[in-house]
Amino acid sequence: VLAVTGTPEIRGCASTMSIGVVTTLCCQLFVTRVIYTFLVEKVRWTKVSMLPLAFPALNRFLLPNINWLQFRTVFIVFSSAVSLIGIGAGIYRGEELLDNEFRGGTRVTVQFRTDEATGRPITKSRAQVQEQLEKTTAELAKDPAKALLRTPMSVIIVTPEPGNVSSRFVIKTTLTDTAMLSDAISTAFKSDLDVQEALTFDGSTAGADLRQIPVRPITVANLGEVIDRPEVTTDLTDFLGGAAIVLNNIKGGDQAPTLASLETRLRQMRDDPQFREQLGRPHRFVVIDGDERAVRSAVLLVSDPGVSFLTDQTRWTAELKLPEWKLTTEALARASTLAGVESFSASIARAFAAQAIVAVILSGLLSIIYVWVRFAAFRYSIAAMLSTMHDCIVAVGMIALAGVIVKYFPGPATAIGLMDFKIDLNVVAAVLTILGYSLNDSIVIMDRIRENRGKLTYASAAVINRSVNETISRTIITGGSTIIATTVLYIYGGEAIRAFAFCFLVGVLVGTYSSVAIAAPLVWSRKSDPTSGGVAPTAPTEGGPAPQPA
Repeated sequence: VLAVTGTPEIRGCASTMSIGVVTTLCCQLFVTRVIYTFLVEKVRWTKVSMLPLAFPALNRFLLPNINWLQFRTVFIVFSSAVSLIGIGAGIYRGEELLDNEFRGGTRVTVQFRTDEATGRPITKSRAQVQEQLEKTTAELAKDPAKALLRTPMSVIIVTPEPGNVSSRFVIKTTLTDTAMLSDAISTAFKSDLDVQEALTFDGSTAGADLRQIPVRPITVANLGEVIDRPEVTTDLTDFLGGAAIVLNNIKGGDQAPTLASLETRLRQMRDDPQFREQLGRPHRFVVIDGDERAVRSAVLLVSDPGVSFLTDQTRWTAELKLPEWKLTTEALARASTLAGVESFSASIARAFAAQAIVAVILSGLLSIIYVWVRFAAFRYSIAAMLSTMHDCIVAVGMIALAGVIVKYFPGPATAIGLMDFKIDLNVVAAVLTILGYSLNDSIVIMDRIRENRGKLTYASAAVINRSVNETISRTIITGGSTIIATTVLYIYGGEAIRAFAFCFLVGVLVGTYSSVAIAAPLVWSRKSDPTSGGVAPTAPTEGGPAPQPA
């Protein structure tokens, strides 16, 4: 669902998760078996003692005899209270809880220049950047024409260094006037930024005359033939049907640009929302005059699998030639001191919000159907989904509550790494990840309930308690290992992804709890259970060995 309905920003999360699921499955079914086969058949290692059996106290801890259902009222009260606190915090913050992807606004990336004296980039703390930015915007906002600069702006460290300083920051705001905002930020940090000068080249001022635009269709596999330069022999097989944008006599400042700087400019411009549809197109620079350190002339090769000059010249002109020419001139012929400016209009924000809602709803419906089919019982499906919805609500509620804590208790909040978190595309990805994690954890317990109930048409209290006790070790170990990894991500991952890490960390904690406290009790039906007069604790199967932890 993430891959189909998600934006490019969160499709990477979907790809990574999918690869992880497949490789984990292969390791569990194949690699683990190969290892054990080698140990048993080659090493003759046939007698192994499990850690819980070597330490009886640990075994008793991993296989408790707890009557979980007798605490169901306590669980309901606790879960309801936490959910209501989170919902209340969300209502209190209102629209401020949403990031600019869902409200409209601008995100600016600032990269400080390299200090000539030290040879290292200039670094500042987030507080220094915030203070410097607020001071400049307050001064500029005295001009009535620039009063919008009073709009609050948040600063995020992208690549933190020792001492919690960085040379790269992201500035977010709901202000949509990118020109005004860019000028203000450039003014605030003018002595710390690299100045990216405007470049000129033949045809860069072609205007609306299509005949002057130096874009050639790639109809043969030799670049020299395409641009009438026989001495250039670059192979164009991978770009047949695409476009060759000829950039002759590139000039800018005292020195010719480097190939790396041209590629950086182009990459940053492709990240701009107005060129989002062109983001995934294969492209490559070929230097035809000069070298990588000083490019005097170059050709930009671009192709699109769905648009080819060889099959539809009119569409090629409208969808490849003109858009790529516009992107190239915007990237190279515009002066800039900022590493990137990304604007989200209100319509784009609404589209992102709609995608996020569709993703969550579709994930939930598919999960309900999956559990329903797996257990052939709608009760199990509802139990799994209610516990999962509880986890997602609590995770998002804690995102909202974190902002309230930061506002009224800034000292303690900073000490534990809390920030004024907002719901952005990363948080949506975290919520959908929590949905999958929580569902998986609940299914493990419900699988054991189904196994232990045997041919009974219902799950008795004793069966549910026994099933939870038998799988509690798996719940603790799986949840604990995930919590460790997520905590490291929260502490050391940087502020740019801290909201994702915080949301997922809360989700894992509450998901581990809810699979035991919510999902399992919901499977039990007092009406169907003849022993419901007294909720029975777990007990080993009569005449058989004591159950082992999962």
